[in-house]
Amino acid sequence: MTRREVFFFGAIGGILPILISILTIDIAPIIDHPDSLTLGNYIGYGIRVVGLVAVGGIVALLNPEVRSPISLVQLGIAAPALCTSYINAASPTARPQSALAPFAIVSIANAAEIAPTARMRVADGAFSSVLKDIGAGVGTRLDAVSRANSSVGSFCVTSQGKSPLPGPAAQIGSSCSTGGKTGLVTN
Repeated sequence: MTRREVFFFGAIGGILPILISILTIDIAPIIDHPDSLTLGNYIGYGIRVVGLVAVGGIVALLNPEVRSPISLVQLGIAAPALCTSYINAASPTARPQSALAPFAIVSIANAAEIAPTARMRVADGAFSSVLKDIGAGVGTRLDAVSRANSSVGSFCVTSQGKSPLPGPAAQIGSSCSTGGKTGLVTN
């Protein structure tokens, strides 16, 4: 069996989880609401497909003793798990702790003053919307904090300072404007 055939069978195994996901979970929203998919959704899915195909094929190539097509497909299916296990197997370096830390009632906290830095501004346009769309739907800790603090209220932080926003709490990280200046919503 040639190396190309080995890669092909591994790549087939790498893409099988995506195909099963499309058929069991993702097909109904695609059919019911095709206009809800954005360019970022397509690009993100494409990156995932290319990555899984490549990982499945490479893992199949890295196992020269396996020549059975079904075994190569199985290697391709297991490839993402194998790679994740390999990446997570490296143990992180231990941080030195003080002698009293295990017996402390209150944990140690390190903090620093916020240093004013030059603000970076991302230009609005097609590329920034693609980046927002790729990350859409991915929950973050900011979302959880925003939900937890929804009764407290929101503030708009601009270069002029922090000012309260009227009404219900807005989503953390969304844009706001106050006094003619634009800023970000925070709690």
